[in-house]
Amino acid sequence: HRQMLECVATGDDWSAGQSMTDVVLTPAACYPAYPIIAARGPIAATGVTLDLQSYCFRREPSIDPGRMQMFRQREFVRIGTPASVMQFRKTWMTRAEDLAFRLGLRATLDVANDPFFGRVGRLLADSQREQKLKFELLIEIATPEQPTACTSFNYHGDHFSSIWKFEGADGSVIHTACVGFGMERMALAMFREHGFVISAWPASVRTLLWRGSEQSVLHHQEVASA
Repeated sequence: HRQMLECVATGDDWSAGQSMTDVVLTPAACYPAYPIIAARGPIAATGVTLDLQSYCFRREPSIDPGRMQMFRQREFVRIGTPASVMQFRKTWMTRAEDLAFRLGLRATLDVANDPFFGRVGRLLADSQREQKLKFELLIEIATPEQPTACTSFNYHGDHFSSIWKFEGADGSVIHTACVGFGMERMALAMFREHGFVISAWPASVRTLLWRGSEQSVLHHQEVASA
């Protein structure tokens, strides 16, 4: 593990420290959704919007308490025309920044890349950043110098539509995008900012959280009734 951390610190490939296993766990909540939607047939002109939550799994060498091997991820996925997908991501970037502000968190939106490996991986990462395919909302958890990505905004282009053969009902091109919130990271960020005594948190933050919880319960009750 120490050697892997040293590779991370120098920007080198740390994947040699890993080995294949016979167990496969999903690294993102949206992955299982694409084959399910593809099996339904052509995508309607209105597109598809999904609200997902799942336990996800990563094995990254890090001492950041926000980088757990198992964590919960709330994702919103858009499948539709390129224009609708880009607008979806833009809207959620604004929403997430506003949510962080209302929760009293100091957040910064920045362009990012996925952790590709090796020399080819660096080229992929550079290309991803250059095309601004991925943004992250960074919030302080462990240190001010290295804030943690608590929300990611990903534009996949036709990557998943090519794999799963998505096609519009009228033969139009289909793209995808997703917005992922790390639930434990958001909670840790609030404890880091406001302390561990929840009753001492700003009233506006507590009101927002409890109201959101009540609305979520009502929503699930309505779904169950339907």
